[in-house]
Amino acid sequence: MKTTISHSLIAIAISVLSLNVTAQVASDDIATTHHLTERFPIKVIDRPSAMPTGIVQFDVTARAMGVKSLNLQASSKFGIADKWQGEVSYDGLDFKFGKDEPEKFHAHRIVNLGTKYNYLGIPHVSFSAAAKLPIHIWDKEIVQDVTFGLPTVFYNEYVAGGVLSDVLTLTLHKPGVKFDFPFWFGGQITNNFWVEINSSFGSVSMENKNDTNVWESTGFWKKLPVRLEAIYAFNHYFDLGAHFGFQDVLAGEKKVVDGMYFGLTFTARAGRLFG
Repeated sequence: MKTTISHSLIAIAISVLSLNVTAQVASDDIATTHHLTERFPIKVIDRPSAMPTGIVQFDVTARAMGVKSLNLQASSKFGIADKWQGEVSYDGLDFKFGKDEPEKFHAHRIVNLGTKYNYLGIPHVSFSAAAKLPIHIWDKEIVQDVTFGLPTVFYNEYVAGGVLSDVLTLTLHKPGVKFDFPFWFGGQITNNFWVEINSSFGSVSMENKNDTNVWESTGFWKKLPVRLEAIYAFNHYFDLGAHFGFQDVLAGEKKVVDGMYFGLTFTARAGRLFG
């Protein structure tokens, strides 16, 4: 009897050990095959400021402005080198549903090229430099303006916030300058669920009117855009985001409603396409 029990225990121990070894091998194979899982976390708060080298992200966004129009946009981010990413986006297609709309369909002619470099990271603070160049296809003036930013992110294990994503916009065809002061704040609710609010402290702009430079300032007490966003990460490869916002919550009641929008964004990533 004792011999039978001893043999049984030995057999069980060998089986458990074999299962553990098999699981470890499978985990190692997954980590080796799917390199993206090692470098792009599920938690939004743990994700790097710039796309890791060789990883490509694709976003498709559908946004409705009230019930009168629908806009479809597409964009991509890709890691060029360590802490340096590139961006390409298309302003998309507009579908108008209003009875009085003369143009039911409109295809935008703007492709945005961008780049971002995460030049410094210290515990709980990340500093980057960014630039965006809209290309106006088929227009007489292909390059009309350029935007520079100094995205700065403050974070801990649970919440994060950022400022200065788009700081300076230079208008080239009609000399002009605009300073924006956007900010955002978000929190990691669960391992897969992230929420965020975006707004602005205001802006200062200079326009050339009648050969005279005119400066105008718009504080958040005059115009306050607000956008709420939520992201659910299915895994390392796919996210689903939803957003809801107003172009200006301080405008009159009708303008607030007209400036309301909401949308969905589907995100897909792939690794080792290059680099």
